[in-house]
Formats: sequence, structure tokens, C-alpha cells
Amino acid sequence: MARRKVTYEIDEELVRGIKAAAVGERKPEYQVVEDALNAHLLGPLLKRMRAEAGDLDPDEAMRIAIEEIAAVRAERRTGSRKDSA
Repeated sequence: MARRKVTYEIDEELVRGIKAAAVGERKPEYQVVEDALNAHLLGPLLKRMRAEAGDLDPDEAMRIAIEEIAAVRAERRTGSRKDSA
């Protein structure tokens, strides 16, 4: 997968946590962030999309993505997530 440099503003405590995890896991910081995003955001979405890939059209892909975004936002509000996959 191609890499792209991006810039985000995030909470300073998260930055410290990323740095600590990177040292503890002996990984670059970007890898810690990428792993976390894959595990918590992209993982469930990709799993669902692969399961439905046989008959997935662009509108259906967009519907799934919107559902996943809503689920993540709900998780942030309540602190828990029900995985529908």
C-alpha cells in the first residue's frame, strides 16, 4: 500500500501515548498510529466489505462506510461498540 504524509492535530496525551507505545513495541510512531487505525476503524469496515464484495456496488460501499462512521461516533459517545459484522 502506498504511503502518504498527512498532518493532524491530536490531543497531547495521545501523542505521548503513541510515543510510549512505539518505544515499548519497538516500532516507528507512524506504525503504532497505522495499526490502531486499521484495528479500530478500517478493520471492521474492510471485513464487512470483503464479506459483501460479490455484489457490492458503489452506493452499497458508501452505505457501509456511513454506517461504520456512525458506529465509531456512537462508540465515542457511549464508550462501547456493538460490531454488526
